[in-house]
Amino acid sequence: TDGRNNDPTGPDIDSVLAVTNEENITVHTIGLGLSAGGIADLRKVASETGGLFFHADSGAQLLDIYARLSEITNNFYVMAHTSPEPCGDEIIGGDSTRVVDITVTDLLRTGSATGFYNPPETVNNYDVSLMKTASDNSIGVGETFSYELLLSNDGPNTAFNVWVVDSLSAELTTSGFSRVPDSTSGSVLFWQFDSISPGLSGNISITYDATVNPALSDTVTEISSRTTVLVACDNNSANDFFVDTITIDRLTTLGVTTKIRTDSFTVSGSDTTWFAAEGDSVCFMVTVSNTGANVAQNVLLTNVLPDSVFGDTFVSSDTLTYNFGAIPALADTTVEICAIVSSDLPFYPFPLENTATVGADNVSGTIVDIATAYGVAPPPTTTMLDISWKVQ
Repeated sequence: TDGRNNDPTGPDIDSVLAVTNEENITVHTIGLGLSAGGIADLRKVASETGGLFFHADSGAQLLDIYARLSEITNNFYVMAHTSPEPCGDEIIGGDSTRVVDITVTDLLRTGSATGFYNPPETVNNYDVSLMKTASDNSIGVGETFSYELLLSNDGPNTAFNVWVVDSLSAELTTSGFSRVPDSTSGSVLFWQFDSISPGLSGNISITYDATVNPALSDTVTEISSRTTVLVACDNNSANDFFVDTITIDRLTTLGVTTKIRTDSFTVSGSDTTWFAAEGDSVCFMVTVSNTGANVAQNVLLTNVLPDSVFGDTFVSSDTLTYNFGAIPALADTTVEICAIVSSDLPFYPFPLENTATVGADNVSGTIVDIATAYGVAPPPTTTMLDISWKVQ
């Protein structure tokens, strides 16, 4: 062709290119007696359809050009190319035309070309999902537990080139993999699978052990990890990630004991019964002990005073609360509560009970200790008596 558009009402070059690319047609162009600007147009048609452009000064050159075209179309290599976004661009709103640059080197000869093609307009139909399960949801410092990753494909088609990215806490040390990661980056683990078939037969399970850092900070109470599956064109992204959180088990053991001191009476030997009289000063010494291996967090003591005692800032049966904060392992703390026995003290056998209850964030339940004192009447006042005898 001479490159002239002899039909102004006909399709323009861009319209022709749209049809050839849609049908995947390769167009070779030959320019003979070209008009001004014809070279650019013919080059564009050939280039954007994957063809070649030839320029002939005269008809005598056409025989060689057709011979070369015959050789090209009868001797070729098929080169596979995978689209980086094989999901059907028309459906997801992307560019419908793909460009492929190919360079071939044979000894000292090098050739390159640019081709265009349209990707398929259908979306791969599969649903890859991920589950992550820990063998225990509460783990002690320095203890080992296990994780299981379960990949499944709800189909109906096979999923290809599937990646799993497991982002762990730096406080975990891993071992015992049923399938060793294909690569790692710090505490991030990577697995790659060529394909996952639909149905139960295609399920893939990965298990491994994880150990909590023995030197884990006391402020760390939970450890979370996030696992993600990466696959192009998955039709349900909602099940492509999973976050698992384990609680750090820092349980400890608390104890509470109460001793009583009064003015009038003391205990001797193994006697554990206390007595108090009206107007006595009575003191309750409450000791909270952490007998476990971990720090007791947010320790709270609640002390309920007995009837018939009063102090400067409280009255009988008042509830006093003490927040000790943290108590280190194998340590204790004591608080002393003193009061005055009132005049309405009920006498023995009616008890005066002081109830101490202690708990903490990392202690199972609460611990209670009750100390008892008994009220007695003041001893009678002794007076001098004169006794005389009268004998008759």
